[in-house]
Amino acid sequence: MKLKNLIPMLEAENLIQTIDFYTRLLGFQCVAVHPEPGNPVWVHLKKDETNIFFTIRNEHSGVENPTMTGSLYFYPDDIDKAWTQLKDKVTIAPH
Repeated sequence: MKLKNLIPMLEAENLIQTIDFYTRLLGFQCVAVHPEPGNPVWVHLKKDETNIFFTIRNEHSGVENPTMTGSLYFYPDDIDKAWTQLKDKVTIAPH
């Protein structure tokens, strides 16, 4: 078996704000929203060859709030250009 790709499915507290952040600030395209744009429960975002899915909290989840236990790394082809585009729009967390 050969794996061809990995697409993270992350929980978000507010999908409308998540869509706005990824499309307006990071340049992603909203590829799909389910069931409807005004009240989404699932969204597919894409930029170039990078895909990411977001969903609201699963009703069976025992976790109270969305929690990220790791990191996501994006690899732009021009880090200086990415820094210039983002530095005044988002909070960059030190590592």
